[in-house]
Amino acid sequence: MRRSAWPAAVGFVLIAMGGVFLLRELGFGIDPGFLWAAIIIGLGVVVLYGALRPRPTTPASVVIDRQDASDLTLDIGIGGGGFTLAAGASALVEVASRRDDILATVDRSGGAVRVLLRQNVDWFLRTWVGAAGWDIRVPADVPVTLEIGAGAGEVQLDLGAVLLRRGRVNLGAAKSVVTLPRPIGDVPLAISAGAASVTIVIPPGIEAKVTSQGGLLSVSGRTETPGYHAATNRVTVTLQGGATSVTVV
Repeated sequence: MRRSAWPAAVGFVLIAMGGVFLLRELGFGIDPGFLWAAIIIGLGVVVLYGALRPRPTTPASVVIDRQDASDLTLDIGIGGGGFTLAAGASALVEVASRRDDILATVDRSGGAVRVLLRQNVDWFLRTWVGAAGWDIRVPADVPVTLEIGAGAGEVQLDLGAVLLRRGRVNLGAAKSVVTLPRPIGDVPLAISAGAASVTIVIPPGIEAKVTSQGGLLSVSGRTETPGYHAATNRVTVTLQGGATSVTVV
């Protein structure tokens, strides 16, 4: 229970109990079972309202300095809302959020940096009454290994200018648009999804192949570019999932 809900909840219980004693003193008989059921239901309504009622939001941001970083592993875990990722950061990682819900951990080992971004679970219920949202930026000149776990909402990964080394994306019930990067070498990108809708965008001049596994996985569109097999620089996308619809454009 959130702290803001406690005063109203305690007040409700005190008023209800005082009312019972008053009615008994006045000679009114009340079924104790009915009384406690009413108190529990009322208390639940107060707590639920306190948890879900709209509140003013406080935007927040996190900036991870480059220092001597030459390689970035970005591990993102998000629950619900709208999320975008693209190149364009002057720092190593830049995150802007509509809410104060960013948890960041940084582990540096020489030039290799691992950044963990997690959505604060204290905001889980509030994402249903006011959409949470992150805008995540990485530099275009630092190799990136990308690991993303997303629950529900909308996820847009514009990797066109990201120097992607490899990536793994796990989607729950999210709607996602993934724009493939301009690869150096053979870049693997694994995407797994539950009941999701995924659009994969292959930019002009990019050689790519999309393969799929899963009985309920539906894939439409061109799944292999003409020069994929002969290309040295290419993206290999592996799809795995359940009731997922995938469109390749």
